[in-house]
Amino acid sequence: MIKKIFILLFCFLISNISISQNDPDKKGNRNFKPQFEDGEISGYIFDRQSKTPLEAVAIQLIKVRDSSLFKGTETDINGFYKIEGIPQGRYTLSVFVTGYNRIIRPVMMNDPDNKTIVMDTLFLTTGTETDEIEVQTDRPFLELKGDKKVFNVGENMNVTGGTALEVLKNIPSVTVDIDDVISLRGGQQIKFFINGRPVVGSISRILDNLPADQISSVEVITNPSAKYEAEGSTGVINIVLKKYDDSGFNGQLNLSSGTGDKYGGGLNLNYKKNSLNFSGSYDYRKRTMDFNTAITRNNYLYTENAFTDQTSSGQFNRSGNNLRGEIEYSISKSDVFNLSARFDESERKRGNTENLFVYNQSNILTENSVTYNDNSDKDNGYSIGLNYNKYFNDPKESLSGEASYSYEKEYDNDNIQTNYIYPLNTLPAISKIDGNEFTGELDLQSDYSKPVGKESKFETGIKYNLRNTNTGNYYYNQNDTTGGFVLDSTLTDVFSFNENLGAAYAIFGNDKGNFTYNIGLRGEYWNYDIDQTFANVNTSRDQFDLFPSITLTQKLGETEDMSLSYSRKVRRPGYRELSPVVRVFSPVFYRVGNPDLNSEFINSFELNFVKFFSTFSIIPSVFYKLTTDKITSYSSLIDSNITLNTSINADKEISYGAEILLNGAFTKSFSLNGSFSYFTQEVSSDTSGSNSGNTFSGRVFANYNLPFDAGIQLTYFYSGKYISTQGEVDPVSSFDLSLRKDFFDKQLSINLRISDIFNTQKFAGSTTTNTYSQQFSRQRESNMGMLSLTYKFGSEEKKKSRKKKRSNSNDNQDNGGDIDF
Repeated sequence: MIKKIFILLFCFLISNISISQNDPDKKGNRNFKPQFEDGEISGYIFDRQSKTPLEAVAIQLIKVRDSSLFKGTETDINGFYKIEGIPQGRYTLSVFVTGYNRIIRPVMMNDPDNKTIVMDTLFLTTGTETDEIEVQTDRPFLELKGDKKVFNVGENMNVTGGTALEVLKNIPSVTVDIDDVISLRGGQQIKFFINGRPVVGSISRILDNLPADQISSVEVITNPSAKYEAEGSTGVINIVLKKYDDSGFNGQLNLSSGTGDKYGGGLNLNYKKNSLNFSGSYDYRKRTMDFNTAITRNNYLYTENAFTDQTSSGQFNRSGNNLRGEIEYSISKSDVFNLSARFDESERKRGNTENLFVYNQSNILTENSVTYNDNSDKDNGYSIGLNYNKYFNDPKESLSGEASYSYEKEYDNDNIQTNYIYPLNTLPAISKIDGNEFTGELDLQSDYSKPVGKESKFETGIKYNLRNTNTGNYYYNQNDTTGGFVLDSTLTDVFSFNENLGAAYAIFGNDKGNFTYNIGLRGEYWNYDIDQTFANVNTSRDQFDLFPSITLTQKLGETEDMSLSYSRKVRRPGYRELSPVVRVFSPVFYRVGNPDLNSEFINSFELNFVKFFSTFSIIPSVFYKLTTDKITSYSSLIDSNITLNTSINADKEISYGAEILLNGAFTKSFSLNGSFSYFTQEVSSDTSGSNSGNTFSGRVFANYNLPFDAGIQLTYFYSGKYISTQGEVDPVSSFDLSLRKDFFDKQLSINLRISDIFNTQKFAGSTTTNTYSQQFSRQRESNMGMLSLTYKFGSEEKKKSRKKKRSNSNDNQDNGGDIDF
C-alpha cells in the first residue's frame, strides 16, 4: 500500500512539473496574453492630525502566499515611497513607524495593462486617534512561512474554553494520547516553544495550564534546519500567543462551563501608547474527569500465577492558575526590547481503586486483592525573559539577543494500601511515596543574519543552556507491629542532574531566480552529571556532535513550489531514563532507568510539493527517517505478578511515509481543511526482537458560516493501528461539533462545543514478549459539553465597528494571481 502511495505522489509531482514547463498557453495559443512585466507601487504617507508628510516610515511589501517579505523601503522627506520590480501576484503593503498605528493594505499586481499602482495617500494616527482603520482580512487556517507550517487557531470553535493540549489535538500531523503525550508524525521527541522561548518542565502540565483563548497560531516544522536545537529530532512546535498591535486599551473576557464539574475563566488586557506596549493575562480553570483501566495477562513461565486480570477506576481532579505579563519598548524604529514573565500553579488529585485477580494454569484463583491509591500533585513555576531585536535599513538584515530563566517545582504524594481478600489472614500492605522535583534552566542565545550581495544571505548564531534538576522520591512501608512508616532505601531515589549545552550554527543561502538553497552546519557540545545519594552512584558523560542540514527549493510556476530537505538530529536520554533506582507505580508495575543508555541519532529526508488552485491549496509530502541506537521501552517479568519496564537502545528504526494537507475556502461561507498521513515503522533490536507495521491517520475540519453571525464547525479524527517495539496499539477516533453565535458586531460570542460525541476515544492494544502476553485498555472522560462566552472590549473594537474602507485607488481587482494560503 505504501509503495502505491509513493508512486501516486511521484506521478503527481512529475505531472505538475511537466504541466508547468509545457503549458500550451505559453506555446502558440492564440488566446495567450502577453507575459506580465514587473510593476511598481508608489504613494505618500502623512500625519493625520498635522497633515504633514512623514519621513523614514517603514514600507514593506509582503507576499500573501507565504507571508515572506518581498521588498522594503522608507519614505523620503516628502513622505513619498516607491517600490519597483514587482512580479505578478497578491501582496500586502505594511506601513509602520514608531509612535503611530500600523496600516495594512492589500495589493493585487495582476493586470498587464496597468502595472503602475498609485496608492491613496495614507494618514497615520497616533495612539489617541482611531479614525484611520486597517483593512482586516480573515487569516486562512494554514499558511506557509519558509520551512514552517503556520496553523491559525485563534478562531477555532472546537478549542474555545479549552487548553493548549486541545489546540494541538486539532493540528494536522499532531496527536495527543490519553496521557497527554504529544506526537508529531508518530514521534514524541518534539522541541516545544511558546512565543519562541523553550518550554521548561513538564510539557503536558504547562500546556494544560495555558488557555486556548490566548493562542493565536501554532507553528510546526517537521524537518528543522541547523538553526534550531538538534534535540528536536521529530520536529519543532512553537505556540504563538495573541497580541494586540493597536494603540489604546483593549481586552478580552472569557468564561466557560462544562459538564461534569468543569469550568474556567480568564481576562486578557493590553495597553499601547506610542513606543510602549503593555499586556497581561490571568486564567483559572478546574476540571474533573473519570477514568478506567483494564489489563489481562498470560504468563508463560509461572504455572501457579498463569493468568492475571486487573481492573482500575477512579477520578481525576485538576485545577490551575496562569498569569502572564509582557512589556515591549521601542527605543527607536530600529531597536526594540521585550520583557516577559510567566507564573503558573496547578493541583492534581487522583483517587482510584484497583482490583487484582490471579489464577493458576487450571484457572483456579490463587490471589485476590484490592488496592486503594490516593495521589496528589502540587506544581508551580515561573519564567522571565528579556529579548532585544535590532532592525537595519535592509529588512533582510537582523540581529537578536535573548536571555531567559525558568524554574519549576513539583511536589508529589502517593498513599497506597493493598488489602488481600484471598488468601485469607494476609495483612494489608500499606506504603506511601513522597516526591519532589526542582528544575532551573538558563538560556542565552543570539542570532544574526545579513544579505551577501543581491542573491545570498548568511545566518549565524550561538546558544548556551544550563539545566539543573534535583529530585527526591522517598518510599516508605508501614511497619505491621508499630504502625509507623519505615524508609525503604532500595526504592528511594534522591539525585541531582546537571546538564550543559553549548551550540553554534552557520547557514548560507542563495536565491537564484526560481531556485533557492540553504546549507547549514550546527555544532553542539553536551555534558551531564548525575549524583545519586542513596544508590551512591555518580555518572557523567560529555560529547560533541555535528548536525548538517540542507534545503533545496524550486519554484515551478506562480502557483507551484517543490522543496527537498535533509537534517541530522539527536535524541538524548532524560534523567529518569538513566536512573538505576526502581520506581514503584503499582503492586504489579515497576520502572527503572538504564545508566548505559546512549543517545539516538536521526537522519531525516523530506520532499514537499505545494500547489495553489483558485479556491484551495494542496501540500503533498513524502518523508524518510533512519534512526540509529533508537531509545525504546522494554518490559519483562521479574516474578509471577510484577512487570518491570525500562529503556534500551534498539539497533535502528526506519520510518517512511506520505502526508497530504488540504486547505480550501470554496465559498464565502464554507471552508474545508484536512490532512492524511500514512507511514511505516520498522524497529529491530537484539534485546526485544523486531517489529514492523503500517499506520495512517486523518483529520477533517469543516466550517460553515450561518446567517445572523452564526457558525458551525465539524471535526473528525481517526488514527489507525500502530506498532511499538513489543506490541501494537489499536485504532482511535473522535468526532467533535461546535456552534457559535456572535452579537454586537462580534464583540460578544457564545460557543457550544461537544467533544467526542460517540465516546470512541479509548487507548487499547497488546504487548507480546517471550515470557508473557497482555491486552490493555484505558479510557479517560472525553465525551463532554462546554459552553463558553467571549467578550472583547476597548479601542480595537471601536475601530472595528466603523466602516472598513480605504482600499487602494485601483481597487486592485482579484483576477486570479497568487492564492491566499
